[in-house]
Amino acid sequence: MSVFSDITALRKGGRIEEAYEMAKNALAENPDDIWAKRALAWVLYEFINRNASVENREKMFSYLTEFGGLDLPADEEMVLSSVLWCLRKFYANCGGLQFDDCNFYDQLFDVYKGLPFPKSDAYFALLRAVLANKKNWERSQMFIEWWGVENFREEDFEPFVMQNGRSLLSLAERCYIDLSKYYEADGSADNISAFTDRLRDVACKYPKLTYIPYYLAKLLIKQEKYEEAIVALKPFVKSKPKDFWVWQLMAEAHSEDEDKLAFYCKALECGGKDEMLVGVRESAALLFAKLGFCKEAKYEIDKLIATKEKNHWRISASILNIRNLPWYKTSETLKTNCPFYEKHSDRAEGVVFGERKKIKVLATFVNAKNGYISFVTEDKLSGFFKNTNKRIIVKAGDVLELEAVELETDKPSCVKRFAVAQDDENTNFFRKFEGKVRKNPQSGFAIVSGVFVPSGLLKGVADNELVNGKAMISFDKKKSKWGWTAVSVSLKP
Repeated sequence: MSVFSDITALRKGGRIEEAYEMAKNALAENPDDIWAKRALAWVLYEFINRNASVENREKMFSYLTEFGGLDLPADEEMVLSSVLWCLRKFYANCGGLQFDDCNFYDQLFDVYKGLPFPKSDAYFALLRAVLANKKNWERSQMFIEWWGVENFREEDFEPFVMQNGRSLLSLAERCYIDLSKYYEADGSADNISAFTDRLRDVACKYPKLTYIPYYLAKLLIKQEKYEEAIVALKPFVKSKPKDFWVWQLMAEAHSEDEDKLAFYCKALECGGKDEMLVGVRESAALLFAKLGFCKEAKYEIDKLIATKEKNHWRISASILNIRNLPWYKTSETLKTNCPFYEKHSDRAEGVVFGERKKIKVLATFVNAKNGYISFVTEDKLSGFFKNTNKRIIVKAGDVLELEAVELETDKPSCVKRFAVAQDDENTNFFRKFEGKVRKNPQSGFAIVSGVFVPSGLLKGVADNELVNGKAMISFDKKKSKWGWTAVSVSLKP
C-alpha cells in the first residue's frame, strides 16, 4: 500500500517517468499484488491520455497494449472508465482530422476489446465517438456488436433533438440500423436469424423508431420469409408513401411477378433523381421484358444507360447485351412510361392502403404557387392535398371528386387522382338564399339570411334591395364556427 502511495505521489507531482519505473519494478517483484497493478494502471492511463491523438497514436497504442496486459479485474471501474474517456478523445480527434487508417483502427480495437470496461457514461461516450467517425473505419459495425446493443438504456431509444429543433435518430436506432446492414451483407444464417429476433422485439417494443421495420423486412426477405416481411413493411410504407425505395423493397418482398410489377410501377411513379433510380429501373426493366412489356422495358433500359453514361458509371455487360436482343430492336421507343406506371400502381396501393373510394370535397383555398388545395368534406372535416396534375385548374368553390383511401386532417392526404365535379348541386356544400341587403357602412359587405356576402358581389346593389344567390359552406376562424359565404348574387326580379 505504501508503494502505491509513493507511486501516486510521483504521478500527481508530474514525475511520471519515475512513477512508471517504480510501478513496473513493484509489479515485477509482486506480480499478483493488486495495489502494484493498480499503481501501474494509473500511470499507464496518464501516458494513454497524453498521447490520445492522431499524431501520437503509436505511443498511445503501445501504452494501451501494456495496460491490457495487466489483466485488471472488472471491479477496477475508475481506472477502466478513465481509459474509456481517453479512447473517446482519440476517436473524436480522428474525426476532426479525417484520419482514415483502417489498419490502425483494427489493431487498436483488437487491443481494447478484451478489457472489462464498465457500462459507465464513458462507455456510451465512446460509442457516440465511434459512430461519428464510422465513415473512416470499415469495422465500426464490429465495434457496435462488441459494444452490445443489449446495454442500451430507455433514454437511448429517444430521438436526439438539436438546438435548432431538428430531430435526429436515436442512438439505439442508429446502431440497430448499422448492425442490420452488417448482417444482411456478411452475416451467417444463424447470426442473421438471432439478430432478426432481436430486431423484431425492438420493433414491437419501440414502434416509434422510424426505420427499424424497413431493416427488419430486409433481413426477413434475405431469409425468404416474405409474408412476414410484407407485414413488417406495410406500416413503414404508409409512413413514407412518396419514397420510391420503400415500394421497391415491397416488390422484392413479393414472389409473384404480377405483384412485383405493381410495386415496381409504384416505385417508379414516385420518381426521384435519375441517379437514384438506376437500381429499380434495372430490376423493373428485366421484369417488364419477362412479362412481355417490351417497349416499357426498353424505356427503362435507355434511361438507366443514359444516366450511367452521363455519370461515367460502369454499365454491366448483361444490360448492354439487351440492346442486341430482337425484342429490344423491334420495340417502339416511348417518351414516357407514366401511363404504364399509373395503370399498374393502383394494385400496389390497394395492398398497402386498402381500396380507394371516391370522395366529394369542396375546394376552399388554392395555393397556386406550391400546388396545395385545401378542402372541406360534407361532414365538415378540413384537409389539404398536393395537386400533382397541373393540367387540372382548380379554384376555390369547385367541388372535387377525389380518389383516396382516407382523408387526413393533420397532414397532406394521399390522393391518387381527382377531377372537378360536373354536378355540384346535390351536395351539402351549397345552399340558396334570398333577402334584403343592408351593407356595412365601412367595409361594404352584407349579411343576408345568415350568409356573408363580400362587397365585391354587391356592386350595383343598393341597401334594402331584394337579392337571391348561392352560398358555399365556410369556416369563420374568428368565431371558430362554420357558416356560409356567398359565391354569386343577383337582384331578385
